[in-house]
Amino acid sequence: MATTVPDKKTCPECRREYAGDVVSCPQDKSLLMGAISDPLVGTKLGKYEILSILGRGAVGNVYKGRQDEIDRIVALKVLQSRHLSDALSLKRFQREGKATCRLYHPHIITVYDFNVQEETGQPYIVMDYLKGVSLSEVIRTEERVKVARAINIFLQCCEALDHAHDQGIIHRDFKPSNIVLIDFDGDRDFVKVLDFGIAHLINDGSRTTMQRLTGSGDVCGSPLYMSPEQCRGTELDFRSDIYAMGVVMYETIIGKLPFTGKTVMETMRLHSEEPVPKFSTVRPDLYIPQQLESIVRRALAKHPADRHQSMKELAAELNAIAPDVKRSSILPAYQGKNFHKIQPYEQTFGSLIKLAKSSGGATGFMLTQLVKALKAIKRAVKRN
Repeated sequence: MATTVPDKKTCPECRREYAGDVVSCPQDKSLLMGAISDPLVGTKLGKYEILSILGRGAVGNVYKGRQDEIDRIVALKVLQSRHLSDALSLKRFQREGKATCRLYHPHIITVYDFNVQEETGQPYIVMDYLKGVSLSEVIRTEERVKVARAINIFLQCCEALDHAHDQGIIHRDFKPSNIVLIDFDGDRDFVKVLDFGIAHLINDGSRTTMQRLTGSGDVCGSPLYMSPEQCRGTELDFRSDIYAMGVVMYETIIGKLPFTGKTVMETMRLHSEEPVPKFSTVRPDLYIPQQLESIVRRALAKHPADRHQSMKELAAELNAIAPDVKRSSILPAYQGKNFHKIQPYEQTFGSLIKLAKSSGGATGFMLTQLVKALKAIKRAVKRN
């Protein structure tokens, strides 16, 4: 028997629950799902009691459940009954279950069970119930992620995808909404990668969100994050995930996607044909270390042979700059066409002032005068 919870509403994006007259999520402005009846809520799937619905996707629904004998809270992804006769949807769902059951890694969501309900024939996947926030929500609410924090997230994603690749599995739909950050052992940015082999249709009417889908046929993935070879529907290898990782890094660092066309087809053409916009062109108000931009641009190379050839290689490059990046920060925004002329001075003032204070006699005096001269130049550049 289906059950309802009076006035209880859930955000389909962040999964927060609200009561009362709230219509949209205060965090991400998504329209809340009302506490409507669902035929599975209050019933059991095998040994799992269905407690509530967490979200609805294109082909599957996700529920909060409880495994009775050990009183463990889990998440269950269930193929919608209307897709049981769709061989393609059924195959994709089964592929996700089999793929994730093969993966055992701290940065990949844990799958406990993959089974079929005897009465209805509905397949379901039993997974970790995660209490966290998706990277897509972090980008949406904070506009971008600071460099040091972003690299920490990227390195964990590299570990997760490298493990999947070692198992012969290509994610094919890697994107910020499939990256969840949880609080684990004091680390609030502990990464969990989700959704291997299937994606969600999220439609809020906007140009960007309309394209966050997994299509049917030969072209499968989310167009905003798809590699050029994926856009063409040609054979893929692990380097397609590296391109998607490049898109995720680009968006995370500056808060903008590298390519967003007016239509799905235009977005796919941009991925295949157009050069990647420079960070300074898209966000002239930010200072991002050149080494980091070079890594991102290499991951976004049009030809797979020009990208990093493995997640290990990409992680090695990120690790190499991580100590320097952690000492860097995004500089205050200076508006105007002369911003690029000011950037180099910002990086020298702090160290020169410290050196001048620690030096005595003539050396300290000369350094102090040099700092004053540089500051005067900066003021002149800003005025122009």
